Amino acid sequence: MIEQQAIIKMIFGFKAKYLRQQKGLSLEELAERAGLSKSYLHDIEKGKKYPKVDKINAMAEALGVDYDFMVSTRASKKLQPIIDLLASDFVKEFPLELFGISPDKLFELFSNTPDKVNAFISTLFKITRNYQLQREHLYLTALRSYQDMYDNYFEELEKAVREFRAAFGLKATLPCKTPLLEQLLLEKFGVKTDRRAMPREKELKRQRSYYSPENRTLFLNEGLSSAQENFLIGRELAFQYLKFSDRPYFTRIVEADSFDRLLNNF
Repeated sequence: MIEQQAIIKMIFGFKAKYLRQQKGLSLEELAERAGLSKSYLHDIEKGKKYPKVDKINAMAEALGVDYDFMVSTRASKKLQPIIDLLASDFVKEFPLELFGISPDKLFELFSNTPDKVNAFISTLFKITRNYQLQREHLYLTALRSYQDMYDNYFEELEKAVREFRAAFGLKATLPCKTPLLEQLLLEKFGVKTDRRAMPREKELKRQRSYYSPENRTLFLNEGLSSAQENFLIGRELAFQYLKFSDRPYFTRIVEADSFDRLLNNF
């Protein structure tokens, strides 16, 4: 995920470079007009630095725009789709690094070929509007692509399983009995199991389980087979052992509001 401060730097640098190129100025010429060093401007255009107020004013004057335009997310028609994407929750939350895309690479792509990227992003926005695609659809599609990339095999998780078994003396043979899993959950992680509360709540009828972080309790619904209970308790053991903070508390994700939550649930 890209931090908000990094996005602000990227947007400012992207606009600064585009405006300079539209004016037909080289870095040296802009540096001379604004009274700034070439290396400093280069870092700004790369999204690495964000200038102070006096330097923004100097750049704005040299580029023929005002201060407010320089620091806002407003831009020309050609740039606006890219800036809208950079400022969106999708870019902030989507873990580009999982797909081998660093913020630097993304910024380089946008700044080097803005017209082509703009056309592509505009097309994506139109498709999204026309087909009423929600953020959850994009996350689910990305998750499927991520699984395909690794043939659904993740060595770091396999290693975590081996370490878990070694730490708690579990044999490699399956299945583990439900009482053993409950005991591990309680004794090692302080999480109780409750089978009485959920059946009394009508609004939770369609959910198989719910974890309450406040009460440190895993609530299980009625009518579950032993295999289903084992899976749900084992799932909670995994969440606790891996210390996932961005995770769903219900069995079924009601809303996939972040890719990390969807990935951790998988």
